[in-house]
Amino acid sequence: MARIARWTAGLLAAGVACGSGDTEAAAPAEAGAAEAQTAEARPAEAAVQEPGGAPATAEGGDENTPPAGASEGTVVWDFEDVSPGGLPAGWVVQATGTGRPLATWQVVDAGDARPGPHVLALTSPNHDSAGTFNLCWTKAVRFLDGTISVKFHADAGRIDQGGGILWRARGAQDYYVARFNPLEDNFRFYTVQGGVRRMKASADVHLDDGWHEMRVAMHGDHFEGWLDGRKLLDARDATFPEAGGVGLWTKADAATRFDDFRVTPAESGR
Repeated sequence: MARIARWTAGLLAAGVACGSGDTEAAAPAEAGAAEAQTAEARPAEAAVQEPGGAPATAEGGDENTPPAGASEGTVVWDFEDVSPGGLPAGWVVQATGTGRPLATWQVVDAGDARPGPHVLALTSPNHDSAGTFNLCWTKAVRFLDGTISVKFHADAGRIDQGGGILWRARGAQDYYVARFNPLEDNFRFYTVQGGVRRMKASADVHLDDGWHEMRVAMHGDHFEGWLDGRKLLDARDATFPEAGGVGLWTKADAATRFDDFRVTPAESGR
């Protein structure tokens, strides 16, 4: 059974708990379509599936069960104790959008990752839908206010590349997301509500190929976003005022590696 790699303190009692002007529905779209676009169809409920199997909860067991020993404070996944091919305990693979196979997410051994070799990666999108959003997330940690950070490495993608962090997730159709796209050289903050994505803030930025760090902060309706320590986004949005799940996100065929995923409640992070 895959295990959560490391918990530097665990579930938050008060802040960490398990969830864009432009509008875009997550539904099959033409390859190469603009990222911020308007679509009409609302997607049906997303399936939940193990990376290569039938509909089920992800390989770590019950998605709603917090790990043993969790307590207040920063929660860290470094994936070092998760066997290659597995997922962290309590994480599930889902998608915003319909009619396409789920992407393959799994822990892999990446020699260039630090401090250890294991990372969580989308290794195969298994579809070519420009309007599908690929999710790997957990309800076991519920996030309201505080900060979330992750190291990421954009590996491949013809339609899209990169990815980012989702939070306050209610389910696969409703959440906040911040993502970096190296094909477009921009960093953006979105709401995804009922499967429809709306952009709330955007910044043009170029990052060289390699590992980078993304950090987001949310306090009430106030969002801030950083790349490699540089603050680039600042916006307000009250679409999702309640605590929700946290996780990782890519779009379309973007294959990306993630490491050192940290969730810090406001009481520990401010």
